[in-house]
Amino acid sequence: MAAMQAIHITLVSLRSISGRLGESLVVTVGIACVVFVLVMTLALASSLTDAIATTGHPDRALVLRNGSVVESLSSLSRENAARLRSLPGIARQRDGDVAVSPEVLVNVMLDDVDGLVLIRGLTRSGFELRPEVRVVEGRTITEGRHELTVGRLAQRSAPSLAIGRHLKVGDVDWRIVGVFESGGDAHESELFADGPTLMAAVGRNELSSATVQLLSADHFGQFHSAVAAIRGANLKAERESDHYRGQAETMSRLSYVIAYVVGAIMAFGATCGALNMTYSTVDARTVEVATLRAIGFGAFPITVAVLVESTLLAVIGAVAGALLAWVFVDGNTFAATQYLGPGASVNHLTLRLDVAAGHMAVGVVWACGIGLIGALLPALRATNRSIARSLQTG
Repeated sequence: MAAMQAIHITLVSLRSISGRLGESLVVTVGIACVVFVLVMTLALASSLTDAIATTGHPDRALVLRNGSVVESLSSLSRENAARLRSLPGIARQRDGDVAVSPEVLVNVMLDDVDGLVLIRGLTRSGFELRPEVRVVEGRTITEGRHELTVGRLAQRSAPSLAIGRHLKVGDVDWRIVGVFESGGDAHESELFADGPTLMAAVGRNELSSATVQLLSADHFGQFHSAVAAIRGANLKAERESDHYRGQAETMSRLSYVIAYVVGAIMAFGATCGALNMTYSTVDARTVEVATLRAIGFGAFPITVAVLVESTLLAVIGAVAGALLAWVFVDGNTFAATQYLGPGASVNHLTLRLDVAAGHMAVGVVWACGIGLIGALLPALRATNRSIARSLQTG
């Protein structure tokens, strides 16, 4: 009986929405804005995490100075880089040389980028031990020349990084000769240059780090012990995958906290709006609610009707907001900055935003919560009023 009453009252209530179109649109649009922002920030957070976390490989090792959190804050002497070549557990490349890539990282400011772009100076070995890096336009750099290849994502965020353009690094003009892709990882936000040539151009005597291709992921323990045993070197070895996963976890926590804090603030405002709208709607229908109760309709069916109407408006707003996020955000690029620690600079990181079904589902759940919370108190107030007083007020 109560269920049939609830269905009947709900249908009547929904048919009357057209008479309250203005108030209903305020709630729907407010919730759509909440869901749009929430889905967008969740997509940003997950894209940032994925870009960093997918950069490393378990069968590659990264050698840094002890205490360094990231490569750009590390230093590695040429002598120590050479000593790495004789350590156990390292694979050999096609030409028989050991797969060790000593690398230097340099930050450069671009006029059309809000932040610093990272140039990675490496040798031929650095390209060979990164098979995921593919030159898709132009050509690769030539050793000894002031040439750059640009990551696809870096190019998408900075129009100045087109093939044929020049970039000043130190006091030297460098020519962009190619564009590479690496599966959307963090390297795709970088520029690659010939390492020795880059060090000479910027006056650097020390390297930043070394990337090493291991015989297999199981050889990391052997290599790690050998690096730690180098007397006076003060170096450490990390699995490349673990190194980037650690960065991703830190960035992920911060990104998701920001996403949910921003979403919660906006959700609070939308809940207040839904609360006010529902109170106004219920107050305007005081006589109608009292009449229903007087002819035998229970408080529960009336409460259900109010909650269903509010939740339906919230779901409509959520779907609209999620679809807008998918249309205007999915597949676009976003220029972010990666914080590298106290006293350090920040690196420019370009992300490809992917709006996933899970992000939209979170937005819909939040919207339903907003609709239910915004309608519950007004519904309880309407059903707890005295029938006689409600009819007199009306």
